[in-house]
Amino acid sequence: MASQTQGIQQLLAAEKRADEKVNQARKRKALKLKKAKEEAQAEVLRFREERDKQFKEYEKQYMGSKESNAAMMKKQQLKR
Repeated sequence: MASQTQGIQQLLAAEKRADEKVNQARKRKALKLKKAKEEAQAEVLRFREERDKQFKEYEKQYMGSKESNAAMMKKQQLKR
């Protein structure tokens, strides 16, 4: 009878260790997912800023500034 109790105790202890390992693995996974999400958000932000910068440079190069456009329109109106 004592050997059965000892065997049950060993099984319960092994189950507890297994549960702890599973919980630790879940925590590590959650941390990795959180870190990956933060890195992805940072990368998206950097990409967005870079594209915005490129667009502003393109706009400045081909469209001119708002002031120069306004001055050009005013000049055209005065000619009429």
